[in-house]
Amino acid sequence: MKEKPFISIIIPAYNAETTLKRCVRSVLIQDYEEYEIIIVDDGSKDETSAICDWYEKKYKAVQVIHSENKGVSSARNLGLEKAMGDYILFLDADDQLVSDALNTLAAHTANAEWIIGNYFLVEEEKNRRIAHQMYFNEGVHEGKWNELPELASNRLFHFIWGKLYDRHIIQQFQLRFNENMSYGEDILFNTYYYTHIKHFVALNTAVYAYSCHLTTGLSNQPQLDEWKTQKRICQEMQRVLQKEDEMSADIKARMNHFYYAQCIASVERAVCEGNKQEVKRICHSRFFRELLEKEKQLKQICGIDYFLLKRNKGSFYCWLHSVYVKFKNLKELRSR
Repeated sequence: MKEKPFISIIIPAYNAETTLKRCVRSVLIQDYEEYEIIIVDDGSKDETSAICDWYEKKYKAVQVIHSENKGVSSARNLGLEKAMGDYILFLDADDQLVSDALNTLAAHTANAEWIIGNYFLVEEEKNRRIAHQMYFNEGVHEGKWNELPELASNRLFHFIWGKLYDRHIIQQFQLRFNENMSYGEDILFNTYYYTHIKHFVALNTAVYAYSCHLTTGLSNQPQLDEWKTQKRICQEMQRVLQKEDEMSADIKARMNHFYYAQCIASVERAVCEGNKQEVKRICHSRFFRELLEKEKQLKQICGIDYFLLKRNKGSFYCWLHSVYVKFKNLKELRSR
C-alpha cells in the first residue's frame, strides 16, 4: 500500500441540517489531504440537500448523491458504489472526526487490512465526553484472529464508523449492508469483513466523536421486535463463522458466551420494560436454550444462573444480579 492511501469518507445524511456542517468541517480541517467525501442525502425533507450541494460546489473533494429515502444501509451501499479510495471510512452526519484522525488511522495501513480507531461519546446536554474503554492497554494493538470473541464483545465491533476498511476487499467479496435491517447491520458487516482479513490493528487513540443525544438520524430507527432481531444477528454470525477453518474449539466456546450475553441483554431489557411475556418468550426460545446448555457444558455459567434461566425465571435472575452488583460496588467502596 502506498505511503498515503486515498480514503473515501462516506457520510449518509437524513434531515441532518443541524449537524452536517459540523460533521463535514471536521473532515475538511484534517491535515491529511488524500481523501474524498461522499455525502449521500437519503431523501431529506429539511435543508440537508441544499447544504450538500453547497459543499459539492465549494470543495472539489466533496461529491453528493441524492437518493429517495431508503435508510442508512441503502445510503452506505450507494456510497460504496461511488467510492474510489484505497480505504473506506464511514462517518455519521451527527458525529465528527477528531483532529488528525485520518493521519492516525492511515499510519497503520501498511500492516493491516482493518484499522480500528477508538472513540469518545459526547453528551452535549451535560457538556461532557466519555472515553470508550478498549479491551487492551497498549496504545497500538496488533490483533490476532483468535481475539474475535473479545473484539465482538467490545462496543466498537457493533459500529462501522471510525475505522478504515480496505475497499478492494469490500469490492472483491461484494460486501454490502443488509437494506432490510434497521438494527444490527453494522455488526454483521463487520463479521463478514472480518472473515476476509488476516491482520487488524486497534488503537487506544480516539479518532471519532460519537454523539448520543440525537434521535432523528438514520441510525436511530425504532425497533418493533428487538429479540427477534438480536436472535437473527447472532444466528447469522454463527452461520458465517462456522465456515471458518480458523474457528478453534476455544474460539467457538468464547463466541457462544458472546451470543449468550447478547440474549441476556435482551432479557434485561424486557425486565426493565416490565414485559413479563417477552422475558418468557426469550427464555423459552430454542435458540436461547441451546446457548444456555452449551454454557453449562463449557462451565461458562454459574449453577444458580443456569437453574433460574432453565426454569424461565429471567426476572428473578436479573433482580439477583442487580443485588449482586450493588453489593460488589458497596464492598469495593468500603475497601478503599
